[in-house]
Amino acid sequence: MAIKRIDGRINALLKQSGIDSSALAFEEATRLAKEGKNIEAIKAYREFTGCGRASICVIASSSSFS
Repeated sequence: MAIKRIDGRINALLKQSGIDSSALAFEEATRLAKEGKNIEAIKAYREFTGCGRASICVIASSSSFS
């Protein structure tokens, strides 16, 4: 419960600062994938965004991710 509250506050601060956490997550996941660390890339993206498996499949199949 406390982690969700902290996560919500961090997201609010990022939004107020004009920082797109989804873009940061995508950049990190892309970097890891290019290093051949596909599992770590998926975990990082899901951790940052909270998105589910279906979203990851769409992202992983896009040409910009590989």
